[in-house]
Amino acid sequence: MEKKKTLASALLLLFFGLLAGGSIITGELYELWFWGIGFVLILIIGYSITSQRQDERQEKLDKANEPTDDFSASVKIVGYGAKYSFAIDNERKKIMIVTADNSSDVAKKRYIDFTDIISVELLEDSNIAFSKSTMRTIGGGIVGGAIAGGAGAVIGGLSGDSKVKKEISKIEVKILLRNQNSPTYTIQCYNDGPLEVSGIGKITYDSIMSTAKEIVDHIGVIIDMMDREYQHQENMQISEPRTNSIADELEKLCSLKEKGILSEEEFQKQKERLLS
Repeated sequence: MEKKKTLASALLLLFFGLLAGGSIITGELYELWFWGIGFVLILIIGYSITSQRQDERQEKLDKANEPTDDFSASVKIVGYGAKYSFAIDNERKKIMIVTADNSSDVAKKRYIDFTDIISVELLEDSNIAFSKSTMRTIGGGIVGGAIAGGAGAVIGGLSGDSKVKKEISKIEVKILLRNQNSPTYTIQCYNDGPLEVSGIGKITYDSIMSTAKEIVDHIGVIIDMMDREYQHQENMQISEPRTNSIADELEKLCSLKEKGILSEEEFQKQKERLLS
């Protein structure tokens, strides 16, 4: 809907531009002033409408990010045009991503537990600029497998393609999750059509990329934190006396599963190893 309204505004501007050009040719100065004033009014109205829509989205984001018993943000980032927000609750170990548009009265929320995150990628027009994945292991293997060249691999560096390309159309942060029903979640940081990466559009591009990288950095810190926590749990188990009974070991596995450190599949594998 917004793209259609933008197109309509562009056509109106073109129409007034042609009329103004015609006035110059005919030499009617008063007509030129008339169309010039009309042109400026259209620009003012267009900016006012755009600003109002952004304020409406910001209001929805603010309401959705109000503290509750289930989530209280310790970190909050608002994206380009107030179309989304990214928040972290370090106490409850959760992420909340909120999206807002002008077609709905209520913003949409998505919660992600720290333990569900396998990897994060930053993409420009579907090209990976950066990728980081978990190092948590079960029986010596990387959970989820090596992703995009391995854990923490940098693919070309941030905005590497931008040195060659003059414009981009999409910037995304993609999160891979331990969730069969919804294995990925993508944050649309920018998806409003061609954007110059130099010249006039560079300031906007740099701002969007800076926000996207900040989100990726936070998720990267979460991945490292959960890896350390998991490794600590493994070390604790290894350091304990081997005289523990199978029942004790099973009880520990159940505890790790309840805390979300072990998935159902990982729990079953470790249980089979104990009972074999």
